[in-house]
Amino acid sequence: LFDKEKSYIRVLQLKENINDFVLKEFIHWNECKSKVYFNKKNEPHIYHGTYQIHLEKLSDKQTRVSIIVSDSGIIYGTKLPVLPNMIRVNKLKAMPPTTVEEYEILQIIGRGLGVKDMPSIKIPNKIIVQSPPPLPD
Repeated sequence: LFDKEKSYIRVLQLKENINDFVLKEFIHWNECKSKVYFNKKNEPHIYHGTYQIHLEKLSDKQTRVSIIVSDSGIIYGTKLPVLPNMIRVNKLKAMPPTTVEEYEILQIIGRGLGVKDMPSIKIPNKIIVQSPPPLPD
């Protein structure tokens, strides 16, 4: 689940981040239809982001887990295929993190550790996000 691409090596090599992980493209392994960002038709946008799981040792029996989000936003469509590979590319719009996805990751970690009493997610009010106007030719 974690990615040590060159762009994250500096973050992960900092002393305070030595035990951290980076989840890039959380949407590939967790169907991440936004619970907050919707289009005019009341359909959820696909939410994307890069998530750093920050681990901080508090004692021999306690670790604090924090989720740090970067490059967050929504996918609101695809662009026409472009050369040289002729593949469609997602249209992205930067949006602030919602805390929902971060807590979903904490729940996944909690389930993996056998935690059974984590509170349920509190979903904020819906935000309608219209697609940006097309770029001029």
